Formats: sequence, structure tokens, C-alpha cells
Amino acid sequence: MLPARSLLIANLTFLLTSFGCGGDIGDGGADASTDDTPSGQLTEAETGNNRTSVDMLHAWVDADTEVGFRGAGYVEALPNDGESCGEFTQCGASVSYNIDVEQTGTYFVYFRVWADDVTDDSIAWSVNAGPGEILVQTQLGEWQWIRSQTAITAQPGPLVFTIHMTEDGEKLDAFVLSTDGDQ
Repeated sequence: MLPARSLLIANLTFLLTSFGCGGDIGDGGADASTDDTPSGQLTEAETGNNRTSVDMLHAWVDADTEVGFRGAGYVEALPNDGESCGEFTQCGASVSYNIDVEQTGTYFVYFRVWADDVTDDSIAWSVNAGPGEILVQTQLGEWQWIRSQTAITAQPGPLVFTIHMTEDGEKLDAFVLSTDGDQ
């Protein structure tokens, strides 16, 4: 027996396609025909396995209220109380991911993010507790892919990939390790 949400999605999908409406209801309302996901190894943000609050106030929290997210949801740095962490290792929160790199290469990282305003529009990342990079969004009020300026060289095997809060309120849906820096 299908869970109630799956049954509802299946019924809505059937009705929409029967009437020629198309679209993909399953991924937060994202339309697969307009999917601009960069090629590479995709990780959903809500799958983070180690969440840490540096200041004991903020945390990366699972959410699903912004329409158009991928997968089961996204993570959001909460509470959104105006905190800004220029030195992200000293305040805020982080979420880590154990990623198995499949092949040797130089990788860029693409992040699918959402910010409501300029007080929520940055995020930082680091690999294996190394130095981090802060990225700032250029669009507000919608999901967008932003690319790291820094590339990493990796061998096959595990990496600990960490997302750091630089401003609370930022939302992260997914990220992609890609050998293509021009997407």
C-alpha cells in the first residue's frame, strides 16, 4: 500500500497528465522540463549526517515550505534572527556530508540555494576541515545554482564536505561536485 502522500502525488500526476498539464509534482513542485541541474555527483542537502551548532543558537533545520525544492526538502539556517558570521567557524551552524568521490579530478561545487533578502544571501563550504570559501547569491526569492570560485582536486574515496552558515535564513537544497566549471 502506498503512503498517503505518494498516493496523492500519483493521483495528481495522473490527473495533470490526463489533462495535458505536465510538470513533476514529486520534487517540491519542481518542473523536470526546466531542470538546470549541473552535471556531476549530486547530494541532497537534507541528507547531511552531522549537524553542529557553533553558537548553540543556530542550526541547519530540515524544511519544505519554498516551492520548487528537489527531493524531500532542503535545509535552512535557523532561527532567522539577523545573525551574520563573517568568520563562520566562530558562530552559526554547520552540516557535514560524507561523500565518496568516484574518480580522480578537479571539481567545482555548485550549490542550489534560496535567499529571501540580502541579509540571507551567503553560504560557506569547506572540505576535510580545510579553509573555506564564502559564496554570495545574485538573485533573491528563487532557487538558483551558484558555483564555487575555488576548485578542489580529489582522488577516489571519502571526503567530508561541510556547509557553514554565514547568514541565518539561507536555504540549501542540493549541491553538485562537477568537473565542468562552465555550467
